[in-house]
Amino acid sequence: MELSNQRGIALGVVILSALVFSAAAFGMMTMSMGRVQSSNQDAKRLRAQYAAEAGLVRAMERVRANIAGGPVYPPGCPAGGTGTEDMYLDTDDNGSSETKVTITVTNCGTGASQQLSAKVSY
Repeated sequence: MELSNQRGIALGVVILSALVFSAAAFGMMTMSMGRVQSSNQDAKRLRAQYAAEAGLVRAMERVRANIAGGPVYPPGCPAGGTGTEDMYLDTDDNGSSETKVTITVTNCGTGASQQLSAKVSY
């Protein structure tokens, strides 16, 4: 058996091995990027939920103040009508991102059963 007949086999094995390892690395990288994107979406959803809850708490405080004789909430809402107010809440640590929370109040005025709802835009 001569060596000259087996020279190309080593090169073929190296190229094939490099191709297999490259495909595996690409697959792992793609999976990792998908997990990062999913994690970012989860964080956005959680921030939106917290912003909506914070907006509702703030609105409930204003409704309670209205019932106690304070100003009508939301401002300009007719008695028994529906009114809205937009609030902007800081939703990240560095103050660069504000989330818009739209609060809707039905049955404005004192003495009526009022309903609050929140819509978050980010």
